[in-house]
Formats: sequence, structure tokens, C-alpha cells
Amino acid sequence: MFKPKVLNSKIVFKSFFNVQEDHLLLPDSKEMKYYFLKSKEVVSILPITQDNKLIVNKQYRHATGEYIYDLPAGYIDEKETPEQAAFRELKEETGYESSNIKKLGVFYPLAGVTNMKIYFFKATDLKKIGNQQLDQAEFIDNELIPLKEVKEKILKNEWKDMPLAFCFLLNSILDK
Repeated sequence: MFKPKVLNSKIVFKSFFNVQEDHLLLPDSKEMKYYFLKSKEVVSILPITQDNKLIVNKQYRHATGEYIYDLPAGYIDEKETPEQAAFRELKEETGYESSNIKKLGVFYPLAGVTNMKIYFFKATDLKKIGNQQLDQAEFIDNELIPLKEVKEKILKNEWKDMPLAFCFLLNSILDK
């Protein structure tokens, strides 16, 4: 199998996401530059209430120009485990706590474009403990949607967020 040799790397753009440029040596001795979004690891949480409703976020996503339904999610902070980040993000974005968070899997959403790794979790045994504790640039409305309705919205392509659709599907498969 082919794996290029990295001759050097540098961050060429630094912001919310960083763009990394790698100078590669290919097996045929040719060289090329490869660019990708360098990202921290992320958690995405599927919070399901006792009465089988999914807590979803509705927020404007500028890159799409649309209001998107998605899951509570966020970066894993330094010195934080994925599980700790899942508990924290659930509380911050929804005001709920869970006494039962289960890891569903770990996946790369776009391996050709970014090194981002998403840890997917299912949260049950939820308890509303307060208000959202959003970051300065977050403006999120929460909605509780029956699971049957969630499935219909995904299948009709009304909800287009990949982590939401994937995590919901993954949970459906693992629950059988």
C-alpha cells in the first residue's frame, strides 16, 4: 500500500479551522502539495428522552445559508476525554444532564478533506437541570421531536445534517 512521505508541513491559514499544507513525496518520486482542514476532535450526542423524543438543535449555519437541525456537539477540550466532552456539550447546548451516555462509534466525516474525528454518543436518562450555557457566537433553539418524526424528516431529506442522520441511523442499527 502506498503512503506518501511528508517532506514538510505548515499551517497556511489559522482561524476557527486551520488549513494545513503538506509537501508530499509520492512513490513515483514526484512531489505534490496537499491541503486539508486541520481540526480538533469532536463529540456529537444523540439525546433521547424517556418518552422517545430526540432533543435537537436548530440554528443558522452561515456556510449553508440555512437553518439546520443538528445534534448537540462540540470540540473536545485539552485534557478532556470524549465522554467528558459529551456530558459538557449536552449540558451547555440543551440544559440537560444524562446519567447514561454510551459511545456509539468514532468516524471521520470527510477523510479526503479534513482530519476531523467525530465521537458519536447516545444520551438517555435525561434530566433538565437549567438553561443553556452557550458560547458567545452560539444562538441555538432546542426542540423535542418524536423519534418517528425524526426518521421521516431524515428520509424525506428535510434534515440535511450528516452527523445527525448518521448518528440516528447508527443508533437504529445498534439498538436491534
